[in-house]
Amino acid sequence: LNVAMSGFLRDDGTAVCSKVAWKRGALSLYKAVLLNLSKLKALGIEYAPHLKQFEDIDICMKITEAGGETVKCQTYCYRADMHRQGGCDGQRHSEGTSLTHLCDTQRAANLSDADNLRLRKLLTWVQGHEAKSLARIAEIERLRAAQAEVMSRLRARERLYIPELLMVLGLIL
Repeated sequence: LNVAMSGFLRDDGTAVCSKVAWKRGALSLYKAVLLNLSKLKALGIEYAPHLKQFEDIDICMKITEAGGETVKCQTYCYRADMHRQGGCDGQRHSEGTSLTHLCDTQRAANLSDADNLRLRKLLTWVQGHEAKSLARIAEIERLRAAQAEVMSRLRARERLYIPELLMVLGLIL
């Protein structure tokens, strides 16, 4: 195999939806990864020390561009507690990720043209990922609100119809 990096599925409640045991070409391998150091060396891929975030995505992009492979195991997974606070709070950005979140301005000014291009490509991927995530969250919130409205109407109907029904059945004196 030509695999340079592999990782495991993070189960967020959707692991049962996985249709394949191994997903090839995955960029989001997350926290638990295995690095094939000899393959990375052969491909000429190294860690980018100027990045403050998303170094894993950067490495995966480099691997696929160099003709290597990434795979994500989807038959075994790990679970992560998902919290809106804690952990990486200082690195989360409510306004979305910008170039300065990925790399200090001073360091970015000293990067080669190729590294600057890579940095912008990484930023485009991150912002696209964030947009999909925000859309997913908005859809979940919309569905929860619709569910709450339906439940509220059902409760209102119960209050209205149950006493009448009980009177018809002669259960209320």
